[in-house]
Amino acid sequence: MPAFLEDISRFYGTGEKNREGQTLEEFLEAYDPYKYKNPSATTDTVVFSYRDRVEKDLKGLKVLLVKRSNHPSIGFWALPGGFANLRENLDDTARRELEEETGFRAEHLEYLMSLNTTVAFCDEAIDIFVAHHLIPSRQHLDEDEVINVEPWDLKDLEEMLYKGEITDGKTIAAIMAYARKYRSV
Repeated sequence: MPAFLEDISRFYGTGEKNREGQTLEEFLEAYDPYKYKNPSATTDTVVFSYRDRVEKDLKGLKVLLVKRSNHPSIGFWALPGGFANLRENLDDTARRELEEETGFRAEHLEYLMSLNTTVAFCDEAIDIFVAHHLIPSRQHLDEDEVINVEPWDLKDLEEMLYKGEITDGKTIAAIMAYARKYRSV
């Protein structure tokens, strides 16, 4: 078994270069692991949009995912989300990240779940929210950020999960939790 980061192949994503023209290796060489203060808390938002009433089988429901535009895992799809500022309310973080990354605001946010990526040695905590009644706004991206947003049918996302096309743990957990919670309503 190779040492950690000796084999970085699982972090290549689609293998393309980022906006700065960097390969994954070049990105990692310049990466500052102290950029974010500890402990790290993030929020992610399962953005479900629909025009009419959602049927019991969730037909007509769309999930908004964002495509990663930087390393690691460039080109992979995930939920919109990001780091909370120190002492920022996590609801506010979810609302801020939702608008920044997708260009939508939510009339109502519903708490769905919390998860820790790996208990015992990792301090990352993630809270996941469901956004209801989307209101068009505009993206507020960092100058080096490019984020593509695309709506997906829940059925298609579940197929992507089982084919290994979505590997982001928080995205998998959120999609499965949402489907489980609302299919049984």
